[in-house]
Amino acid sequence: MGATPFKAVSPAQAADEMTALGSAYAVYGPSIVSNAIGGDVLASLEFEQLPMLFSTVGVTNTIHQAKLTSLLKLHRPSKTQRFDVFLSHDWGVDGATHAKVGLVNTLDMSTAVLLYRRRPSH
Repeated sequence: MGATPFKAVSPAQAADEMTALGSAYAVYGPSIVSNAIGGDVLASLEFEQLPMLFSTVGVTNTIHQAKLTSLLKLHRPSKTQRFDVFLSHDWGVDGATHAKVGLVNTLDMSTAVLLYRRRPSH
């Protein structure tokens, strides 16, 4: 989508990008503009909502749907952000503390948090 940030793409720019994919895609441009579908709308949609978008714009060709889904996944800004974090703490050596640490570790693993664990050298 050029130098314009994804969310700032106007409906007219989105229609131009669609037309640039090939002449078979040009038919969707007027519907994108008339429905005011710009980068702000595209960035806010969940992927489960794409069938609704395709229906609104008139994209019935499944190959076009697959290509547009792929392009949206490629260019759309991520809704989640990941950060690398180093966390260090002395949890102590008693049994109750270790039970709490075990619970924290379980919760971390269920949310895909990767931890580096080192046993204290007591």
